[in-house]
Amino acid sequence: MLKLLLFLLVGVLDSYARNSLAPLPVSRNRFVVIAHRGNHVNVPENSLESYEEAIKCGADYVEIDVRTSKDGALVIHHDGTVDRMTNGTGNVNDKTLSELKELQLKSTKPGDPKIYRIPEFKEVLKLCK
Repeated sequence: MLKLLLFLLVGVLDSYARNSLAPLPVSRNRFVVIAHRGNHVNVPENSLESYEEAIKCGADYVEIDVRTSKDGALVIHHDGTVDRMTNGTGNVNDKTLSELKELQLKSTKPGDPKIYRIPEFKEVLKLCK
């Protein structure tokens, strides 16, 4: 009897979730194309520039990694630390937004003169609309 009740509850919740969520935008491609951390072949992953590149290449969606700074700001960064991708060290959640904004993302191309920064979530939302 318990299994039947659980089965019915799951069915009702699944039906509710399917009917209450907004539909996804129509894909321009036969397959949905999602750019993992943006298009980071020539620019750093999870940078605004990587998302711009993904949009230019025709990706339907971009995958992002959201983290919280020490002062509660939502920022885009894959790792829990800034060690691998920036010129800094330490945990993302131990740094304020202004401290994170000072860091430079490491470029994928040696000698690239452009400076890349950790973006805020709201900046990515604005870019991707």
